[in-house]
Amino acid sequence: MQNLIVYAAFLNWDRIAARAPRLRLSPRLALLLIPLLGLAFYLFGSPLRRFDVLVTFSSDLSLTD
Repeated sequence: MQNLIVYAAFLNWDRIAARAPRLRLSPRLALLLIPLLGLAFYLFGSPLRRFDVLVTFSSDLSLTD
């Protein structure tokens, strides 16, 4: 999950946008929704962090290896 933004750079976004439904927000609604989402992410953290508990990687390597 930490590398999601890096991997997203290699996705074919044109293909994804063609399949995704068009969502039209009025400017007034967007001006209300964007700050509220930003505040929620600030207070509660990103929802993607919840996926970290699903992946448990372990290694026997030390820091110098």
